[in-house]
Amino acid sequence: MTARRLTISAWHPRYGRRHNLVALLAQLFARLRQIGLITDREALVGSTDNDEVIVILEWVSSDAIASANDDPKVVRIMRHIVQLADAVAPATLSAARETYFESTPIDAALLAEGKSMTLWQAANTSLPKARSGAQPRRLDTDLSAGLADDGRTRPPSPAPLAVSEPDQ
Repeated sequence: MTARRLTISAWHPRYGRRHNLVALLAQLFARLRQIGLITDREALVGSTDNDEVIVILEWVSSDAIASANDDPKVVRIMRHIVQLADAVAPATLSAARETYFESTPIDAALLAEGKSMTLWQAANTSLPKARSGAQPRRLDTDLSAGLADDGRTRPPSPAPLAVSEPDQ
């Protein structure tokens, strides 16, 4: 029997993108559960006072963690996530200076809402208006960018936020 594993990850969403990040994380959890990589235990998702998002997942095994990037849908979701937030080491969180640090749980209803969205909706809805009063801009992403020529997936690499004006 393979031992289940816990992972702790932390994300610092770009300004105004926390809702989108949570929606994409919900889609990621659903996909990981669908392909049997994480257990049925609910993912714990919390937010610090500095708006950092903390995720605790229970995986079925170490092999499951290593194989997550073999799934093209997981790679697509991760490509969106890294455009909305920076992955940070949990030890660098402002709250990590405390022996027992607190975070505010992210509402399960918000996670359920994100799971029901399309990938594009999760990455692009509920964007705040720009300070100049302009309409919100949407992300442009190439969902096939995570696939190598042989059809295998590559781990996503962080990329700068690419935005364009909405279609008129």
